[in-house]
Amino acid sequence: MQLPRRFFGWVLLSVLLISALAVACGDQPTPTATTAAPSSMSGPTATVAPEPESTATTVPEAMWATPSPTKIPDATALSPTPTAAPAAMEPTTSPTPAEVRERPNPEDVLTIALNELDGSGQSGWATLTARDGGIEVVLSLGEGTLKSEKVHIHSGQCGADLGGVVHGLTDFTDGNSVTTLEGVSLKSLMTGSFAVNAHKAGDPKVYTACGNIPPAAETLTIALNELDGSGQSGWATLTARDGGIEVVLSLGEGTLKSEKVHIHSGQCGADLGGVVHGLTDFTDGNSVTTLEGVSLKSLMTGSFAVNAHKAGDPKVYTACGNIPGAETMAKSPIKEATMVTLRNFQIVPTVLEVQAGEQARFSVRSTGAGHTFTIPAFGVNVRLPAGITRIVEFEVPDGTSGDIQLLCRFHSSGSGGMVGKLRVNNGGGAY
Repeated sequence: MQLPRRFFGWVLLSVLLISALAVACGDQPTPTATTAAPSSMSGPTATVAPEPESTATTVPEAMWATPSPTKIPDATALSPTPTAAPAAMEPTTSPTPAEVRERPNPEDVLTIALNELDGSGQSGWATLTARDGGIEVVLSLGEGTLKSEKVHIHSGQCGADLGGVVHGLTDFTDGNSVTTLEGVSLKSLMTGSFAVNAHKAGDPKVYTACGNIPPAAETLTIALNELDGSGQSGWATLTARDGGIEVVLSLGEGTLKSEKVHIHSGQCGADLGGVVHGLTDFTDGNSVTTLEGVSLKSLMTGSFAVNAHKAGDPKVYTACGNIPGAETMAKSPIKEATMVTLRNFQIVPTVLEVQAGEQARFSVRSTGAGHTFTIPAFGVNVRLPAGITRIVEFEVPDGTSGDIQLLCRFHSSGSGGMVGKLRVNNGGGAY
């Protein structure tokens, strides 16, 4: 019996398909095949798969290429590529330099005590540091029977003379608050007319702590420099108060810990003498003491220093700072600020007078709405939200004279816009 040619064609095609199936399956051994005969199945599959015949690579590979993309990504994901590792590691190095800040000069730092009010049990410290273009205000309050939230710089002084809010500060979080006040100088607040005041959480009418910002002529800040590899440095602020001195000290963490601290005779180093005034021991790097019957002037002779001692071993000195003589601390008087009110879309008074070549100083209050105090010719542009008062200081260029435009950027358009004049006296006695 003779079989038709068509039969042999079907047989040949079947053989080719079965061979292709065997080659493809050889790349993916099943668990039973691997366990049952690892030596006979695994070895040949590895050698046969890379060397299929030309017919097997043209037809069957096109057919069996569909499942392979799901396998290939899994394999490559387990083997890190050269580009993946550096991309994950590189960004960690860039933020470090931005955090490094130069230590400020002592005259750019003021630390005051915040004293408890209304039985709050909360007291602490406020440190005001002059930074580029503004002030950094860092506050810290201990735990008490009440909890503080809102905090501001007010006009006036703590007690019956406390006035309204001049600068809002960041709310307390876990007893701490950090704020940067742009366009405000430390000198502008050191007039004896401002205070830091904290309010009870949920009831801002109850005051929890307050501290007076002293006049510049009645306070002195000195640097406390590390000794004996303590790693501790910081600040001492001595402020004249009624009948005495308030001494506020702050030291950063170091390899050693400070406890005892005193005002000694002499100066830091070999000339340091004995204890003249004992101060409150450090607690968490801070110390506040009121020395009754001691004047600031009596210590500013160039013959005294603040000296800290290691906890548990007072013979080891951890930090020291010299109290300078009065002749090196002459301070120029601060010019009284001229009051300006931005209200009812008017600048009151409309004409402000200044002197060429001098520092102009204004206390500007915004009511009713937010405004700006803007003098384009001098680059002055201070934004004031409603209800806020700010001290605005700027240099009036020497040789300037006549009327300079003053305006609110928000409301200066139209015939009735908020526009005024800064009238500059050029020294000839006339405006």
